[in-house]
Amino acid sequence: MADKYLLGVDVGTYETKGVITNLKGEVLSTQVSPHEMLIPQQGWAEHDPEGVWWGDFVSVTKRLIESSGVNPKDILAVGCSAIGICVLPIDKDGLPLRKGGILYGVDTRATEEIAYLEKEIGTERIFDKAGMTLSSQAAAPKIMWLKNNEPEVYKKAHKFVTATTFIVGRLTGNYVVDHLTGSFVTPLYDFQARKWTDELTSEIVELDRLPELRWASEIAGTVTAEAAQQTGLLEGTPVTVGTADAAAEAVSVGVTNPGQMMLMYGSTIFIIEVLDKPIADERMWANPYLFEGTSALLAGMATSGSLTRWFRDQLAPELTLFDLDGNEVSLKDFPGEVILVNNWATWCPPCREEMPEFKAYYDKYKDQGFQVVAIEAGEPEAEVRDFVEGAGLDFVILLDPENKSLLTFQQNSLPNSFVIDRQGNLRLAWLGTINGATLEKYVTPLLKE
Repeated sequence: MADKYLLGVDVGTYETKGVITNLKGEVLSTQVSPHEMLIPQQGWAEHDPEGVWWGDFVSVTKRLIESSGVNPKDILAVGCSAIGICVLPIDKDGLPLRKGGILYGVDTRATEEIAYLEKEIGTERIFDKAGMTLSSQAAAPKIMWLKNNEPEVYKKAHKFVTATTFIVGRLTGNYVVDHLTGSFVTPLYDFQARKWTDELTSEIVELDRLPELRWASEIAGTVTAEAAQQTGLLEGTPVTVGTADAAAEAVSVGVTNPGQMMLMYGSTIFIIEVLDKPIADERMWANPYLFEGTSALLAGMATSGSLTRWFRDQLAPELTLFDLDGNEVSLKDFPGEVILVNNWATWCPPCREEMPEFKAYYDKYKDQGFQVVAIEAGEPEAEVRDFVEGAGLDFVILLDPENKSLLTFQQNSLPNSFVIDRQGNLRLAWLGTINGATLEKYVTPLLKE
């Protein structure tokens, strides 16, 4: 009898990780895919649901199967966890109705809706019914925000789902959410009765537009033919309901029984203690845990590791490579200048299209302390030299055969560009092509600082 395996994928704030293991828990392969958190404006935090949630799941799953050599027919089940709790409106076909899925507590856009609900319902009634007070972690006020601010999107929405629900829905066609994650749709979840409720308010959304409540370890459905074609999984493979990333992390370190507790330091700090009965405390979140008959107390901070990442990203990275003449060049070699760092390749058409724009802007502003450092991602030196000479490029060209720059800037697609100011701070970033107008709008003001 062939060995059997389990496949799991977790979508986090800044990267997606996946593993495939045997039934002893031994890891055969691990795959990681970095991604970005979008900040469309102050107080907002979003993910691209197609590119990040589903796109990363597909990419990581394919790579897990390929790298492990496991036959998909020997994968017994698939599990998924993702950042929670998010809000994404989808249509009847499961397609996103907006480009950004609204993220968890780090997104604070629904402050007016929270204040309104607290005034209309009362904070004590909310706490008594939901086991927690309203905060930016609550999903229902964000659904109400969509109703107030994007009414056409709200009206078209067949369901309002979280990230895990979206992925499981794509895999199985069934839209379910585990009780722990669902309990954060405050004040529409009854903490004691373990069910959706509109007893406190019917102003937010009809309850049938929310996913079906299930326990995390239950089977949500099986992989559809369409999902199998996209992911490489076998049609009919069971898929669990799944949960939020922090809860999955708790299980991964053995926190499954009452009396056990986990403290997680990630993009956020999160604490989960498992209980044998419901206990509510106004300082924390009272939730069901992952398994029927268990409860939990949770606490968290909206930012922790994200602050460390932010601080790191304010400083230009250290990077040293060689130019076409064999000279060692570092980003530190341009003190007091504004530097446009561009990762590109000769085989990349959008990259080649950018170069005349960069040259024109460089020629215009080089006497004002502007420098272009174009880092070619791994192509043979002769090909790079032919392109540079043919295009008449006279700014700095560096060769990067080991893709150090892409790793340093945590990118895996081309082109991308970063701007470092005169003080050595990383100020701007673009993924994809940019032109002279974009440089004039955003970089020229930095030259005047």
